[in-house]
Amino acid sequence: MLFAIYNLIEYLTEFPKLIEISLFWILGIKIYHADKSKLNITYTISFFVWTLYTLADLIMWITAANDETWFFIDNIIRDIQVVAAVVFAFLIFFSTQIVVKGYQGLNWKQIYIVGSIFLAIAISIALIDKLVIKDPEGNLLDPSKWNSEPLVIVSANISLVTMILMAFPLILYIHSIWMLVRLISHKVDDKNLRKRMFNLIIGISLIPIGIVYFAIVLAIPGIYNAFMVIIGRIFWILAPIFIWKSQKK
Repeated sequence: MLFAIYNLIEYLTEFPKLIEISLFWILGIKIYHADKSKLNITYTISFFVWTLYTLADLIMWITAANDETWFFIDNIIRDIQVVAAVVFAFLIFFSTQIVVKGYQGLNWKQIYIVGSIFLAIAISIALIDKLVIKDPEGNLLDPSKWNSEPLVIVSANISLVTMILMAFPLILYIHSIWMLVRLISHKVDDKNLRKRMFNLIIGISLIPIGIVYFAIVLAIPGIYNAFMVIIGRIFWILAPIFIWKSQKK
């Protein structure tokens, strides 16, 4: 049975993706065992959720055009990926609320409202966002041609509606980072604690930076290559390293 031939870039980036997944799992386990507080449990869950996003990347781009069964499976994996991205953004928002207000001081009505909005956005994106198979010129391919083409490109049919829906979680994620910056600026005097919290901010900031970076790279014709992809992956590999530095006392 012949399988489709994918862009060499997708094969070359499998190893960095595995490194990223491993680092986030190690980070989550270490944070959980370091202190089983509500905050650390939230961080642990969020990091495990993010690995679902990368795991989907690891699979979809080199299997979706193998046949129609794989295409069906990978579209389900894509749904899981977009839901994981939105859930991760919500968990970062939730963890930031714990840091700023304390678990006992949380505004649960606000949490439930934001959580409901995030859930609606995740479901909406999963319903409209689908994988498509194209040739290198950007033409949609019929399934009968997937295995006979010299090269196939797997991509998501990201539309204006998808980008608008993703804007709300991204904005709230950025707002969460800004809340941490303000907290450090106004309420944290201890230099060691400030340094640790800045490492945390850098770590969680690198994730949306990576997302925006890839969105720009994919939007500009002709610049998607192995070098550009590796740079984006470096953002996500460095993220758990900076976050772990924030946990070291």
